[in-house]
Amino acid sequence: MVDGDYLDTTIHNEIFIGKRLADRMNLYLGDKVVLTMVDTANEITAGSFRICGFYQSANTPLDEANAYVVKRDLDHLLGTNGSMHEAAVLLYEDSQLDSVFADLSAALPI
Repeated sequence: MVDGDYLDTTIHNEIFIGKRLADRMNLYLGDKVVLTMVDTANEITAGSFRICGFYQSANTPLDEANAYVVKRDLDHLLGTNGSMHEAAVLLYEDSQLDSVFADLSAALPI
């Protein structure tokens, strides 16, 4: 994280974006962005999200393309009712990867 805060699950419609994407789009902390997508009924839907923070990683293409929001907010917009196909996990140490992966694999079998 380079500025602001990570997503707060008690606040609705926050968005956490890459610093390079923010720079390219001339966005600042507290700005609102509108995300437009197709819901499960194949209808166009949109939601307004307030920027809470910026991240920067060693993966520039990721930083320029990805944004993160709380899943509950997407469920509301998309009508997904809690289903998912991907999850992000924040680790404090790379050494945690194997044990966290094993725990998640056991809890969320494919």
